[in-house]
Amino acid sequence: MAAALLNAYLLDWLFGDPRRGHPVAGFGRIASALERLLWRPSRAAGALYLATLVGCTALATAAVDRVLRRRPYTRLAWRSIVVWATLGG
Repeated sequence: MAAALLNAYLLDWLFGDPRRGHPVAGFGRIASALERLLWRPSRAAGALYLATLVGCTALATAAVDRVLRRRPYTRLAWRSIVVWATLGG
């Protein structure tokens, strides 16, 4: 995992953030659409919203990582891209 962190840092340093199609912006659009569907003035609705966003993101990321477990270089590239997408350097 340390190699993925280093790679992500280098990617961020070399390329920065894309002007269009940034993964965090895409996540924000999904989060906004889900909020429109689930919003209610209650803690339960907020908890459901949070659990859905975090849970689906974690499950999808873990599923791809698991599929790539026998391809170490592709898995490293995947992990590097995931971490790069979350960096704000």
